[in-house]
This record gives sequence, C-alpha cells and structure tokens, in this order.
Amino acid sequence: MAKDSAAGTKRKVKKIRGENEPKKPTTEYFMFLRDARKTLQPGLSVKEQTKILSQAWSELAPEKKKKYSEEYAEAFKQYKEDLEEYKKTDEYQDVLKQNKDQKAAGSKKSTTPRKPSGYNLFVRENSAKISEERKGDAPMPSLKEISQMISKKWQALTEEEKAAYKAKALAGAEEKESSAENVEP
Repeated sequence: MAKDSAAGTKRKVKKIRGENEPKKPTTEYFMFLRDARKTLQPGLSVKEQTKILSQAWSELAPEKKKKYSEEYAEAFKQYKEDLEEYKKTDEYQDVLKQNKDQKAAGSKKSTTPRKPSGYNLFVRENSAKISEERKGDAPMPSLKEISQMISKKWQALTEEEKAAYKAKALAGAEEKESSAENVEP
C-alpha cells in the first residue's frame, strides 16, 4: 500500500505481474458471453447486450452450461500447469521480490493527520442529531440517505455559516498540532 500524501491515507497498489506470467482463464459465464455475443444483432449497446445475455445465461439449460464448465475446467487445469512451470523461472522470483518490496514500502502507517474540514465537522454534528431524532419507533435511514440529508443541509447553509464551521475545524486542527508538539517522545 502506498501513502496518499495529500490526505494522509493509504491506497491499494497494483501488484506487479511478470511479462510471461500465465493469466487465469475466463469464467464459464464469460465464455458463454463470448460465444453468444456473435449471435446478437449488431447495433445494440453493450448495456443492452449484457442485459439480454445475462437473461439468456440464467435461462440456459444445465446440460448446456455443463459444456462451459468442462471447457473452464480444462482451461484452469492448463493454467495451473503453466503457473507451476512459471514459478520455476527466475522472472517469477524477481517479480515476487519486487511485490514484497513494494508491499513493505507501502505498509508504513501514515502519521500525517487529515486536513481539517468544516464539512467533516458539520457531518459529525448532524449525524449525531439524526441518530437522536430517530430514536424510538422510527426506522433508521440508510447511510446513503443520511449522507444525502446532511449534504442538502450543508448546501442550504449560507457562506457565513459554512465559514464558521471551517474556522472551528481549523482551530481544532491547530489545537491538535500544539498539543502534539508539547508531548515528548
């Protein structure tokens, strides 16, 4: 994991693959899509094609699906054999070392605090209020609904009200910095 310096958070780093590393075979479903896509009328969007083919796959008889399962099993067996051969190469050892080094370099926890945000402070205050309002018989809204409610409230605030939240957040961040400086290691 590499450090995203702007936010002080981690993000996933893509694994390095060897140039000659065998790829996993496509699944039964994608094998079906590959074959069935040829029979569709041209001009359909990818979304329409996927919708039609998804329905066709779910209605496909088990004996016809078995054909794709057998094809996948054979391809997967070949993949396993190729992978075992690949693992014996020097390239595999190099890639393994690179991935290990990359993982070790990115595994250090970020010590930089997140930048203060007035919106984050507003969200914290208002999500607590929503939770208090919903106590009792009323069903709790989903996280998405809560986020939408809070976002609408934030957008309805005047610039002066938003500035007050931003100032509070900035003051809180400065207070954290000064208290962190007073602490001896």
